Amino acid sequence: MKKILLTQPIPEQVIKPLRSRFEFILSPDPSDETVRKYISGVDGLLVRTGTRLSRETIFAARSLKVIGRTGVGVDNVDIEAASEAGIPVCYTPEANSVSVAEHTMAFILAISKNLLNLDRETKQGNWKVRDRSHAIDLSGKTLGLLGFGRIGRAMFEIAKVFGIEVSIYDPFIPQELIPNNVKFFTNLKEFVSAVDIISVHIPLSPETKGIIDYDTIIAMKKDAILINTSRGSIINERDLEKALEEGWLSGVGLDVFENEPHPKNCGLNKFDRVYMTPHSAALTKECRLRMATHAMQGIVDVLEKRSPQWVFNQRELTNLCKEESFNGNR
Repeated sequence: MKKILLTQPIPEQVIKPLRSRFEFILSPDPSDETVRKYISGVDGLLVRTGTRLSRETIFAARSLKVIGRTGVGVDNVDIEAASEAGIPVCYTPEANSVSVAEHTMAFILAISKNLLNLDRETKQGNWKVRDRSHAIDLSGKTLGLLGFGRIGRAMFEIAKVFGIEVSIYDPFIPQELIPNNVKFFTNLKEFVSAVDIISVHIPLSPETKGIIDYDTIIAMKKDAILINTSRGSIINERDLEKALEEGWLSGVGLDVFENEPHPKNCGLNKFDRVYMTPHSAALTKECRLRMATHAMQGIVDVLEKRSPQWVFNQRELTNLCKEESFNGNR
């Protein structure tokens, strides 16, 4: 019976129908070092956000045939090592877009309506806080989508319902994919200076790491709102802290951070206008089930000799096969 290692728990309803065909092993904790101790004899590996899967661990897996990743971001898996080892990395690009977009919109609503401060003051009996509420309407404002993948497109649909105009900056997609009546920017500074709300939806890569730095932030409107539900390292947190201290931005919503778990001593914690959640945008009941189901289906497909639907490193694996075929036929 083939073995599948889980780095963290997933819903039992995903595992239960498969127990007659596979043996499931749960790692005691999700750390890379612990996973390495259990990986040598497994055929499939399911990874959640809590694990950063290293090259060393991947090459310690002597019988590993497939890695499943719950989520659309795979920056916690050494893709180069997996590709070199001929291991497909299956991910779940269609599982979390609506959930993350809804969480993003919740940040925007909470900040624009000053909800946390009003809630706190009202509970303390401060009725006069209503006279100094700084809430704003969203209708007629412009939302800037930094990235127009699945989550960005879901945000576009939500924004229309609220009467919010949308502008887009995405250096990785052709302009012809942008909807009509949407302004498309090719310059980041011009983009952030023209919108009221900036929402980050690009993947983390060497090109996007720290793309939101001090100079980019002070190019924004002084009272702009900045939301990041993508990856923490896209924003330089020290630069963000400096800009906030200087009075930039009316509110910030962060679901992701440069260091996770988010530390208590982070300088951003002192700002009431910074709203934080613990990388939980995709952790709704429904989305947890979708992500686990899609990731597990990819693992099962590979182990049962079927072609999985979503393979992140498909191109790398195809190129590897071509190289091996060429070298073998010289």
